[in-house]
Amino acid sequence: FYHNNNNNNNRRKSKKIQSIASLLSLEMDLHSRNYAYVIGSDDSGGAGCIAGPVVVASCCVLHPVPLFRALLSESLLDDKEPLLPQQQQQSLSLSTEEIQILKQTNDSKLLTPLQRREIYNVLMTHPKLFAITTSRRSPRQIDEMDVLTATKEAFAESIEKLVLRWDLPRGEVYGVVDGKVAPKV
Repeated sequence: FYHNNNNNNNRRKSKKIQSIASLLSLEMDLHSRNYAYVIGSDDSGGAGCIAGPVVVASCCVLHPVPLFRALLSESLLDDKEPLLPQQQQQSLSLSTEEIQILKQTNDSKLLTPLQRREIYNVLMTHPKLFAITTSRRSPRQIDEMDVLTATKEAFAESIEKLVLRWDLPRGEVYGVVDGKVAPKV
């Protein structure tokens, strides 16, 4: 149900910019293993956060095949047979500009503030395509438990809220957590 995407402890020190195709490869593999929904989650500061809250965001592409086709081929509508009814296909379409913005997706620390804002705006403009939740732990909560426990709880809460809010079937959901912990929900 959850995947810890931190196989290398020095990962942050040796980050490489990845292509959108490589970023989608894990998700495409999970879809091929019958997970209809893949939830990606990341935190704002991780264990290095010494002041302020821990904030976790989770996102799920609700209709991944048309989006992935767009990201990899520039258009939702190509030579292939449409995978969704025409009306639903139109409601999920992205402009060429939005596709180009999403192709910038990478670790948020590698993006400029403008790139992060543009990606956020695309995600928030398409609620039928992107399911998004956040969870937060205050400095007081962090002090009461510890930053690792607070982060684990925030990850679990954010993922759980997304599953419940969009009524996703649990057996078809896989969560990918970018951090040192894989929460149990």
